[in-house]
Amino acid sequence: MKNLIFILSILLFTQVIYSQNFLADSLHVLSHETGDWEVVEVHVFDYVDPQTTDAYVYEIDSLGQRNFLYLSTISYNANGDEIERELRSLNMSTNEYELYFWGERFYDEDFNLLGNYNYDVDPISMDTTKSFGFEYGAYDSFGNYQEFIFYEGTDNNSWEVLVEEFRIHSYNPNDLLDSTAIFRVGNFSGANAYNYNDSNELMEQRQYFSPDDRIDFRYRFNYEDSKLIESTRERFDFQVDSLAPNVRLTFTYDDNEDLICRVTELYDEEYFFTTKRQYFFSGLSSTQTLLDDDLDVTWMNRGGGHLEISVDGLNATEKYRIGIFNMLGQQVKSLSLSNQEMWNNSYLLDSGSYVLVIKDQMNRVHTEKMVVVR
Repeated sequence: MKNLIFILSILLFTQVIYSQNFLADSLHVLSHETGDWEVVEVHVFDYVDPQTTDAYVYEIDSLGQRNFLYLSTISYNANGDEIERELRSLNMSTNEYELYFWGERFYDEDFNLLGNYNYDVDPISMDTTKSFGFEYGAYDSFGNYQEFIFYEGTDNNSWEVLVEEFRIHSYNPNDLLDSTAIFRVGNFSGANAYNYNDSNELMEQRQYFSPDDRIDFRYRFNYEDSKLIESTRERFDFQVDSLAPNVRLTFTYDDNEDLICRVTELYDEEYFFTTKRQYFFSGLSSTQTLLDDDLDVTWMNRGGGHLEISVDGLNATEKYRIGIFNMLGQQVKSLSLSNQEMWNNSYLLDSGSYVLVIKDQMNRVHTEKMVVVR
């Protein structure tokens, strides 16, 4: 049951930041296992049409080569809500994508989510096996559900209820969610509490699942000029008998206040970052990258924090935007280029890993990881 609660809390946290994923160019997954941040997985997004998105997922091997893992296709309704998700692997003998997982979602006339059901698929027979699902109901006038059911597929391919909840919501004078009491099988089993700043922006959410009023999860949100710049999650650690870091998200915006980078960092049991997910955003509409234009990027660490970057193969009739991001997703350098076939520059930076991002007018992107040593 504790593992189930943890899974549900993960889902809640991803729902809070889900809207930040809109029109990502690519997702870079970095690991810290080798003592430095290394790219281990890349997701490239193709916006097939306004209601369909493909994500091609690649594993990065020790030589830096991309190896295909799976294709994820997501379909949306007219309101922008996900209605279907399909996962496909590549059959190397036929060179065709084969469906192995499928999920569907249903909504009411007000676009409130009613059900989310997920199935494993046999790629040969196309038979489906129930995996897990959720149902939501009794939405109040503020759009918050009051009934929730979590299902798991059984060996005889039927749904088994694992969790059934009823929620009572309370609101503050500004009609913002103040607290939620959670009941299971008629018994009180937990609660959520919320705090806001003077601008009615959510600053903190606390989750309680134990009878002694212990905070099991705490989410905190920081803003700058009404833009979310950081959110963190802490969970209760029984070894230290207190809340401990678990997840941190940081957000970076461009000069037009549009989101351009989001980084998700996970802590291990000793509170060190172990996994980082880094998104780069814009209106990319195809999987084509600047690598297809024979762009040649080289960099050299001269020591003392001096980083030399050279880019060859630029189109003299094209305009480019260049940005350098640190591993927190913060943009530390930015410039625009035009009427140039080659560009080079030297920067003085703090020690650490950085990502160089080059984008043209068609929003095609090239990324390059760089390391600075003082």
